[in-house]
Amino acid sequence: MIAKNDRMFSNYLKIAIRILWHNKVYVTLNILGLGFAIACCILSYLNYNYRANFDKNLRSEQAVFRLNSIRMVDGTKQPWATIPSPIADALVKEKTGLGRTVRFSNAAVVVKIGSTRLMSTFILQIDRFLIYLIFR
Repeated sequence: MIAKNDRMFSNYLKIAIRILWHNKVYVTLNILGLGFAIACCILSYLNYNYRANFDKNLRSEQAVFRLNSIRMVDGTKQPWATIPSPIADALVKEKTGLGRTVRFSNAAVVVKIGSTRLMSTFILQIDRFLIYLIFR
């Protein structure tokens, strides 16, 4: 009984390989499409996971809020993860219940001396209270 099943499986496998060998372009396109789809799914999950677990590593995560803004770009509304810097000070002054605010400011720069380009770097400016939030 086992030998019969083994022969039947090997026969099916040979037929499948023969069919796939004759349709190389079709098989290649299907495998590439499947790989692209899996890569998109992984990327979507990583994006969701980053957004869902934002600031989860802080001890006071319930007291941390992130403000986003909606901007008009070419006539359409787009959400941005940035707000103008004076809003943080205005929120504290208006007694909204916020104890501290932290502002992030970033920029990409190229360091040049004369006509020589040394490096491209990323500068991140953070208010001093971020250290307090993370390490308290």
